[in-house]
Amino acid sequence: KKMTHSPISSSNSSTNTTTSQQNSNTSYSKFAPHGLLKITPLLPQSLLLTHPSTSPLLINTPPSLLRYANQNRIKKLFEIGRVCVMGLNWSECLSGCCGWMLTRTDVKRAQGRDTDEISFHGPKGLYRIMESFGWFLKRDMLRIGVWEWCERDGNGLASVNPGDVHLPGEDEATWRDILEDEVLRMKGIVFYERDTHYTEQEKNSAMDRIQSKKECPQNGVTSNEEQQQEESDCGDECHSHSTVSSFHNKRRRIDPQDLDWPSWRVTRTNPTDSSHLMSSHFMRERPCVMQYALHVKDTKGKFLPKEAIKMGLKPGPLFGQLSKGNSVTLDDGTVIQPEQVHSPSQKGAVILVIYATDNFCDELLNRQLDFKEYQGDGAHPAQYVFHMVPPSLWHNQQYQQFVDGFQKDCQHVVSNNETLYSRDIFEGSSFLQEKLSHIDQQIFCSTRTTIVPDESLNTAKKSVWTKNKIPAQHGLQVVVHPRDKCRVDRSEVKAPQKFNITMDDELKGHIAEYKRAVEACVWDRNNVHEALLEQMSDTDAEIAFLGTGSAIPSKYRNVTGIFLNLFDAGNMFLDCGEGSYEQLCRVYGRPEVEDLLVKLQMVHISHMHADHHMGLLEVLERRAQIIKKRGIAVQPVMIIGPGMLAKFLQGVEMAAQETNFNYEFFSCNNLMPHEGRSEIPPRLEQVLEQLGLTEFYNIKVDHSCLAYGVIMKHKMGWKLVFSGDTRPCASLVDHGKDATILIHEATHDDELHHEAVARKHSTTNEAISIGEEMRAYRTILTHFSQRYPKFPKLHETVADHVGIAFDLCKLNFKSLKTFPKALPAMQNLFEETIMLDEDAEELPDTDHL
Repeated sequence: KKMTHSPISSSNSSTNTTTSQQNSNTSYSKFAPHGLLKITPLLPQSLLLTHPSTSPLLINTPPSLLRYANQNRIKKLFEIGRVCVMGLNWSECLSGCCGWMLTRTDVKRAQGRDTDEISFHGPKGLYRIMESFGWFLKRDMLRIGVWEWCERDGNGLASVNPGDVHLPGEDEATWRDILEDEVLRMKGIVFYERDTHYTEQEKNSAMDRIQSKKECPQNGVTSNEEQQQEESDCGDECHSHSTVSSFHNKRRRIDPQDLDWPSWRVTRTNPTDSSHLMSSHFMRERPCVMQYALHVKDTKGKFLPKEAIKMGLKPGPLFGQLSKGNSVTLDDGTVIQPEQVHSPSQKGAVILVIYATDNFCDELLNRQLDFKEYQGDGAHPAQYVFHMVPPSLWHNQQYQQFVDGFQKDCQHVVSNNETLYSRDIFEGSSFLQEKLSHIDQQIFCSTRTTIVPDESLNTAKKSVWTKNKIPAQHGLQVVVHPRDKCRVDRSEVKAPQKFNITMDDELKGHIAEYKRAVEACVWDRNNVHEALLEQMSDTDAEIAFLGTGSAIPSKYRNVTGIFLNLFDAGNMFLDCGEGSYEQLCRVYGRPEVEDLLVKLQMVHISHMHADHHMGLLEVLERRAQIIKKRGIAVQPVMIIGPGMLAKFLQGVEMAAQETNFNYEFFSCNNLMPHEGRSEIPPRLEQVLEQLGLTEFYNIKVDHSCLAYGVIMKHKMGWKLVFSGDTRPCASLVDHGKDATILIHEATHDDELHHEAVARKHSTTNEAISIGEEMRAYRTILTHFSQRYPKFPKLHETVADHVGIAFDLCKLNFKSLKTFPKALPAMQNLFEETIMLDEDAEELPDTDHL
């Protein structure tokens, strides 16, 4: 049946016309080209499919995907043409999407490419999420196509819905491009959550939240002045290739000819109508997840020249026609078919990818008939099944009966937290942390046990694993086609690293000197800061640095994230880059992180560069899951950030089908210390009181986009200043006078001062000078460029009041006095580690995401 649809923009656009013609003329062979089709489990709930004749296919973009690829040098990740999204669960399916897209675009630009095209396939709501990236995504060469799947005829089969997403071209060939490539055909199965009920109280609460976000400037709608500055900062390319215009109070018109296929385009009704939002959130789209069936095409048999000669052919052009699969006619009229001179073709494999979150376990158990054609004697029995399901479901007896319903030789691979997080996946960082722990185990705690999930998951029903039921492992590759070469390849699977720590005499001397300084610590009670810190206990305040790098996650440093733990009073984040939740687990351990997230009071985002906020939604989603699991009621998290952040969150919230993120928003601009400052809402007052903060406000700093520093004072007397990203800023100095702690960015080394000026960052010595002008008791440097992971050069005269932040460093306030004394040992140890690292990654030259 022919499907009709509309182009994404005007047919007058030459770019669109050309693209449409190219796509409509595409015709794929019924045979797959020769070559190995490999499937590689990456992180939990993520697979990479590679074949030499087509661009790789990625399934899901979980958090820390880019860091994992950088550490393991998976260059194929930057060649991916299509992404299949299994669901709208942010923590498992989408958290790593934006950082990966932006970095791969920089890689393409460095290679001299003009455009970077990616297509996404997933459930309803994916389009809205991709729209929301337009609020901060700044890559004018990036072209994204989004296709949503919907249930058809009530039988669970899926087809692309032309009413929601528009594609170029007019004929069925364009649709076939989505569902087929040179190697395989893709079929989707939609699983809806059948019993989705919302109480009147939940609906009224959502309506109130939507209405408040629409009407109240401090709850997510920025002032006209701030909005204009944010639009200017993001640049015109952010608007011309995104859907941000539909979310502005004053809608900005975009000429369709300015949109090159397949850029984003607004097709929804006006989101400012609260009744539409209510319908969208509660009625229009039920929560759903995708299942994918991948049908690999048959591989044509080898051409047999001897058989062709026997049939009267002579070597020459006709041989070429037959080898390509075309029939030929001899002079006597005899027609020779290609199968007459080829060995038998090899039938293509059928691969199932099954996905479920905790909310869909029952639905998956109840919908086993949807997989009947892939089981036993079905029409298309599967040879491989990848189960991306929770451990509790995999160990379920009914689910095991379902698994046993497939053919006996079917290979099952299980990819989840139990199998792929059974050991630390960032062993380079762990090795460095293990070495640092020899300096001070309280500040640099070992991560060898903190990343592993509950032990119950690792010991439950280990007898389930058999020859045909195997756990996914890092480095595992499954060759699924052609059949005569199918195998499970474990040659790249590495055994857990054994950390053999060796230290030379110089390092031992530095460590001994530091420990003597700690033991001999005497508080100067004439110093107001030391008199205060002496009175504090170990459970009053500490800072955990979750990421200390800039722009791109690397082997040793994740992107920015700072966690301020005030213990019984609660906690907060200062910026929350991608992977912050996983880093938090590496510092505290997963069980304790659950308690910490329940106590989470506030998240402050300094600006809209993606490396500073792409971990926020995962934190909110994980927190919501914990609250639901425990069956408790908690107050919403207070999110403070630029106004564009609220618009991004609203867009994702309307599409996220399973999660109530449970937050309230307040604009940074309304926390500025100026006349006419907006009245602080009751929830923010409650949060500040709970945290014991007597002052909390923002200062605009000097960065390449609208950015804010933070000033906070605690009732105990300490004062903390966080710079965010900035050039040296006099206003920050004035408001931060006599700070107990200044956390300041130091992106560039001093010899790259010109780059710091051009990109509006600070050098090491500039950051130190700011601390000295501010008369800060301690200056902690962070946000180091990933292009040169060496230890920053510091002059001996600053060693008494300057500290260097490392990932997973947990700094109790009482440790502030002696922390700078660890610098010599840290420098010696870190430079030794980098020198010995033969696998240090090469990162693209980029400033920010």
